[in-house]
Amino acid sequence: VCTKKYKVPDTDVTIEKGTYVLIPIYAIHMDPEYFPNPEIYDPDRFSDGTKTNPNSFAYMPAGVGPRMCLGFKFGVLEASIVLSLLLSRFKFSVHPDTKMPLKYDAWAFSPHPSPPIKLVAERIDKL
Repeated sequence: VCTKKYKVPDTDVTIEKGTYVLIPIYAIHMDPEYFPNPEIYDPDRFSDGTKTNPNSFAYMPAGVGPRMCLGFKFGVLEASIVLSLLLSRFKFSVHPDTKMPLKYDAWAFSPHPSPPIKLVAERIDKL
């Protein structure tokens, strides 16, 4: 909630006190100013040597500050365990019906492709 009247620099926009403001996190995450080639999957962009400036709030998947998600670290741990179990037991591939490149629903609250991704899971036989 905007706590005082605010004029957005270099625009004619003024946000009145009491107005609810939603930060479009996905739009920030896809901004080339903060993340070069945002459409490309590049896990190395978060490596220690190439990490985004920690003082910038460009990357905040679970919010920031005292109101950030309390369960974020637990959620990451839980997702990592589930993912490692799935990847150790199954081989995944994209179904031929999946349309590429992926298109995201611009009106969705959280980003997800439209139409959805179809995957094929094959059990891995262990020796």
